[in-house]
Amino acid sequence: MNKEALIFCVQAAKKGDRQALEQLLLFAYGIVDYQCRKLLPTAQAADKMTAIVLKAVVSKLDTLENPEDFFSWLGKLTSVRCMRVRATLLENGQTGDSTEPVSFSFPSMELNKAETAKVAEMLTDMLDTDQKLSLYLFSLGTLTPKAIGQLTGVPEETVQAQIQSAQQAVLGQMKRYAQQGVTFTQANSLPALLRTRMLLNPAPEKAQLVVYSILPQQTRRPAPEAPRNGGARPRNPQPQQVPQPKSEKGLIRTLAIIAGILAVVLVISLTVLFTKLKKAQPAAWAPLPGQVQLLLPEAPQGYIL
Repeated sequence: MNKEALIFCVQAAKKGDRQALEQLLLFAYGIVDYQCRKLLPTAQAADKMTAIVLKAVVSKLDTLENPEDFFSWLGKLTSVRCMRVRATLLENGQTGDSTEPVSFSFPSMELNKAETAKVAEMLTDMLDTDQKLSLYLFSLGTLTPKAIGQLTGVPEETVQAQIQSAQQAVLGQMKRYAQQGVTFTQANSLPALLRTRMLLNPAPEKAQLVVYSILPQQTRRPAPEAPRNGGARPRNPQPQQVPQPKSEKGLIRTLAIIAGILAVVLVISLTVLFTKLKKAQPAAWAPLPGQVQLLLPEAPQGYIL
């Protein structure tokens, strides 16, 4: 979704356009989901928080005065909620740290923007926790070092140093890869690369499931009623009778009357013909001149000829 379409959706959604609100949430899902997975220690917590943030978008969209600020407004909304939950999860021992070594390979020696952004993401994930957290809050949530310090309880100067050292580490490693012959696309700004990686996280099927659960009346069509006999379909469903137009009914009635009249005429004709044949039968059996009529003797009783 480009900038103009995003502004249009925000404006329409604020006016009560449900379809615009749905499209806005589908777009926001990828941003929120990606950010939650980078800031929270477990995938389960990230899934729950993604739905919570999208519900907050619905309820707080009226507080967004300038639609052009939607991107930064959404980033801050997500960051604040994630950091509050993150502290509770870490206190309960849900760190989510992985001990498996991270390894990756380049698809080619010339990387496009999306592939360059993926390399930047993987190198960022290899940083220590404090550097990684500050860099993601700064790049994805568009928070200032002061705001990050308020969320993490770390002095602003420390946050600034963490962001700077994190960028130097990632860009320095990418520079060493470039010296080995790898060509990166638009690798000047690390925050921009990380935002690009975030925008390439749409997950459309999962986004629809979450958005439809938040706005069921706006997005779901009423499903047909399930059969009461355990979900089984009737074996021999009766075809529905289609009502016939009045003109067809009149034509059928007329044809039926004509057929009845023809049947009566046929019966009368057959009766007359049968009567004439019966009267002419004796003459038909009379012997011609010169012929002898043989009469069979009567058969005795008890025999059949």
